[in-house]
Amino acid sequence: MSKQFVPLSAWLLRPFLNLDPIMGGSILTEGVISAYDQVIHPEYQSIPLQTNPVTNIRNLISVNCGLPRFICNHPKQLPVDLQTPQWRNLVNWLEKWSSLDNETKHRVVTLLNRMGLYQTTVQLIEPITKEEIATDLSKAELAARLDLAKNKLVSPKDRCLETLKLLALSAPAVHLRVRAAGSLIVHYSKTAKNFAEIQYWADIATEQFKLLPIDNDPIALIQASMYFRAIAFIPYLQKNHVLLNDYMNKAEEYAKAFPKDDSYISFVSRENWHPLLETGIKCAFWTGDVDKAIEKAKLLVAHDPMDPKVHMHLGDSYRQIGLIDKAMEAYMEAARIGFPYKSYALFMVGVCYEQLEDMEEACNWYLQSSITDPSNFTAIEHLHKAATSIGKQYAELTTPYIKNTQSIANK
Repeated sequence: MSKQFVPLSAWLLRPFLNLDPIMGGSILTEGVISAYDQVIHPEYQSIPLQTNPVTNIRNLISVNCGLPRFICNHPKQLPVDLQTPQWRNLVNWLEKWSSLDNETKHRVVTLLNRMGLYQTTVQLIEPITKEEIATDLSKAELAARLDLAKNKLVSPKDRCLETLKLLALSAPAVHLRVRAAGSLIVHYSKTAKNFAEIQYWADIATEQFKLLPIDNDPIALIQASMYFRAIAFIPYLQKNHVLLNDYMNKAEEYAKAFPKDDSYISFVSRENWHPLLETGIKCAFWTGDVDKAIEKAKLLVAHDPMDPKVHMHLGDSYRQIGLIDKAMEAYMEAARIGFPYKSYALFMVGVCYEQLEDMEEACNWYLQSSITDPSNFTAIEHLHKAATSIGKQYAELTTPYIKNTQSIANK
């Protein structure tokens, strides 16, 4: 086997584990630090955060990085000797929750959601009425965070959309209305694909987009960019290449118009570019513009180099056009960075070797993938087929191991 990897994840993801303000990680990790800063600096303008991680990401990181003492389901459960001053501040805010004003509560639960602690958010926020959503901005913001947390705890098909619809139609601020309408467009486009429903919310979003104060509020520029990225689902579903490119170009135009500076508010622009470039890669491949897809993938890697997912996108892009050696380099870099893509990245290196008809080397990478994550049963299946084709035997292919791995994968 050519390489052994020591993941960087254990250090780069520490803000998730105890709010250690380590820099140099991905934009996803930087978002945790940004959300914390929003709480301790009430004078900062509240900024929209686009990306929220998978449920229970802290515990997944703890297990995958070999840090079991960090496993906890509530901030108060983290052992005292592992708590940073920042984490102790979080615990203090939770202990004094009832005395916090609504704006501070909104910022604290934004931080909790940023760390994937959705259950804690649900436990903290009391039910908010329709009237409060329509008349009280701080309550509407809290309702939006509570809605996000609740729906992160269920599958997309089981999401309750009542609060999101209330926000889109009656929230007392345009930024909440346009964001909620955009979220509904994305939801219906990805799940039900009910075009009448998609068009209805697109019309609502368009009405609200026209009210955004883009001439005097930089945040509104990002919300305008998010709006065009959301409605781009319509030409995508209609297979209208021209309109799709038009909407995505407008999304990028608004993103580029954001003023360049080093203030705290600049994070919202950096975060916006990640999903914008990600969507651009998919749209370029869908419209047959391979060169553009590769260009977007390279820009995404340059923009957020410590996120393993961006290297997976670059590898996938190279593999689609037959540049297998370059694809392997990208997948290996994703594996080097580590969680949560290490096992999948190693598996994809194996797929590349199989495409090159080097079945023995493919077996080596499939094996390392399955060892890294025993629940990756796809790697075991590929290992079995590749090994059989060259008459090799692996202890990992014995029936008890396969049954145990399959049972893990099905949990």
